Order: sequence, then C-alpha cells, then structure tokens
Amino acid sequence: MATKDNIKTLITVQSKPLFIIQNRKQLKAYSDPNLSKIIRILRSGPATIKEIASSYNKTNIPPKSEISIYNYVRKLEDVGLVINAGRRTPRFSTATENLYANVALVMFPMVLIERKYWESEESKKLIEIVRKLISFHTNKDDSSHNDLKELLLKIYSLTSLELSSFFDKNKRKINEIFKDSSTEEIMRVVKLLSLVMIFRHPESYNKELQQSFPEN
Repeated sequence: MATKDNIKTLITVQSKPLFIIQNRKQLKAYSDPNLSKIIRILRSGPATIKEIASSYNKTNIPPKSEISIYNYVRKLEDVGLVINAGRRTPRFSTATENLYANVALVMFPMVLIERKYWESEESKKLIEIVRKLISFHTNKDDSSHNDLKELLLKIYSLTSLELSSFFDKNKRKINEIFKDSSTEEIMRVVKLLSLVMIFRHPESYNKELQQSFPEN
C-alpha cells in the first residue's frame, strides 16, 4: 500500500491567484452542480481522479464512479476551469496518476456580456421584452430599444471592470472569505455586489438614463 513517504508528487503547473469567468461555456460549467462540486474539492489543492472521487462521494448518494468523475474533470478542463497540474507516482513504480487543479485559487463569475452579444437576435428579443415591461410599469412608451441597450451595456461593463479590479487587489482575503462557500453562494454574492457597484457611482449612468427615461 502506498504511503506519503513512498509517493512522489511532481507539480508542473501552479494555479493562478485569480480567474474571472467571462464566457458562457465556462459559466455554464461553473453553474453545473456536478461540476461545481469538483471545483470546490480542488480548492484544497491538486488531486488525482481517485482522490477527487473519494471526496466527491463522501456527500454524494448514490456514489459516482471514477469514470464519471473523470468525465466531469475533462469537461472542466475543456472549458479552461481545471488544469493538469502534474503527476503522482509511487516510488519504484512506473504507474503514474495525473494531478488536477483549479485554474486559479479564486474563481469568480462576472455578470459580463460581450458587446457582440448585444447585437444578437436573442439580445434584441430580451431587450424588447424588458422595454415593453418598463413601458407597462411606467405607463409610458419613453425608452427606445437602442437607448435601453446602451444603458444595460454600460451597467454590465462598468460593474464588471470594478469588480474585477476589486477581486484582483484583494484575492487572498477574498479566497479566505469564500473558502467554505458553494459556487451558488459565490454567484449570488457577485450579483449582489454588481448591484452595489451601480449605486456607488450613479452619476456614471446619467446620460444613458436621461436618454432611456427623458422625464427622469
């Protein structure tokens, strides 16, 4: 039986201090309950598939097979949230197990939508629904589609930039605060922080608000 004394561990890639999740594939993987559990396990450091499966199944009923865990890890690796960090080899053996790690010690999903998204058919449809709901609420047809789009784009852009800067400057402290939080809890906190950032600098949106709601 292998023990710590006769196992050789080689770390070839270190996790980054901070990683901001900014694309849809990464956000989808981060939000998946099965995959987010892997991310949480790997916060403790690099681990093999066998080690990940052992931790995973301590709270999972029915237990997942190592093949299922491997497939989850590969999905996270494919979108860039998990990396191959090295290998673990029992001494005097040719058998080697890959070590996997989170791409960063701290990972946060940004409520970030690229400018090109705002030109998509999906975006146009959603903005139009929002515009109609606002008109219904205010009983006024005072916001144009393009004005509302520019307002939302600026809100997303500025809040994302401010949060990214905040996380980057305080990554170690933030990592400690969130060390026991689930990905769902982290996502909720980020959304709340995004709202707070808007109210910290309301003057930044005066022009866009006036264009969208002239009488305000």
